[in-house]
This record gives sequence, C-alpha cells and structure tokens, in this order.
Amino acid sequence: MTLTDQEKTAFTALTKIMDPATSNQVREILAKQDPQQSKRVFLQFLQPGVGVPEDYLKDAERNLRGLLGRAGFTVPKSQTFSNISLSGSQVRYFYSDDSGLADKIATLLSDAGVPHVVARPVSGYENVPHGQLEIWFAPDALTDPGTVSTDDFYLRSTPELMTNNKLVYVPAGQTVQRQICPYGKTKVGGQTGRWCRMYYNGQLGWALDVWLAYTD
Repeated sequence: MTLTDQEKTAFTALTKIMDPATSNQVREILAKQDPQQSKRVFLQFLQPGVGVPEDYLKDAERNLRGLLGRAGFTVPKSQTFSNISLSGSQVRYFYSDDSGLADKIATLLSDAGVPHVVARPVSGYENVPHGQLEIWFAPDALTDPGTVSTDDFYLRSTPELMTNNKLVYVPAGQTVQRQICPYGKTKVGGQTGRWCRMYYNGQLGWALDVWLAYTD
C-alpha cells in the first residue's frame, strides 16, 4: 500500500495523540513509505573557540553534507549552540533499531578524521520519526589544532595537485587546523593519504594528510 502525501501528513499528526506503542508502529510504516525520511541527519554544532572565522562552520557544513550525502543520508538543516558542554562528538539515535545507522555514521565521521565520535542512544523523544538522527559536534571536533606540517606545502583550492590551484604557502613546522577529510584515501605523487580541509593564516584550503604530523 502506498500512501499519498495528504495521508502521510494526517498519520503524522495522529501519532501525537496515539499511545506510544501504536505511534511507533505508525512511524515505522511512514518511514518505509519514504526512505529519505528514514535516513535524515541533523547537524548540531557547538561554537568553536576563539580564532575560528565566522564562515568556518558553514564551510564544514558543506563538506559534511557532501560526506553524508554520498553515503545515502539527507541533511535537512543545522544548528549552532554556544551554551552547551560536550566532551566528545555524538551520533544520537532515538530507537534501538536505528543503532546500526548511528554506528555507520560514527564510523564514517571517524574515517574522515573527526575525533572521539560515539553513537549514543537517547530516550524520551517519541515524537521523533524512526530513522532520524542527530550529530552533535564537540567544539574542537572540526578544528583539530594538533596537526603540524612536517614539510613545506600549499593549501589548495581543490583536492588535487595542480599548478593553478595553490592558495597559500605553509612552511615546515607551522600549525594548521584540520577540519574534515571527506574523500577517503587516494594516491598522490607516490604517497597515499586523504585530502583534508585545512585552515591556516586566515585561509581555508585542501592539503594531503600525509604532509602533516599529528601531535594528539
């Protein structure tokens, strides 16, 4: 049976007055009717520290949307908070049958260089549809300051080695902030590494992570 959009809206409204067990059953049916609704991820950022430019999180959000989108997830919107304490990043899920999705996202983020990501179950939110998750990023999750260049390189406008995409020169020994490495490993000039989004001296760009030494 396929429901119309009007029927889906009506059933969603009814779940608010149903008993929890029936409400959950209806939400599961609605999620199966619309697969995109069952793989929605909301991004929740905590305001990063001093020295991070205003457009940094917007840039991070674009890269995260791309990373999650390529894995089949929809990212409807994001929010930024400044008055919440969080020691590590969390993928929050609201139903036990969504634990697999949460683990998949946590692994995806860890592979992309986001440190200390865990999947965390959260109860008491029966109004949240099945398959809807939230990622809460710790303040330093996307501004890793513990990366120090081991050799000279350039930040680049695109994740590739070209002569015309150089943005800013980074001398050996300088500290840069790593945001996210969304593309997986690739071979460049005889070296295998990940293209990562970096911030240095007021400039955002791309650099290969094998050119860096991690101090944390």
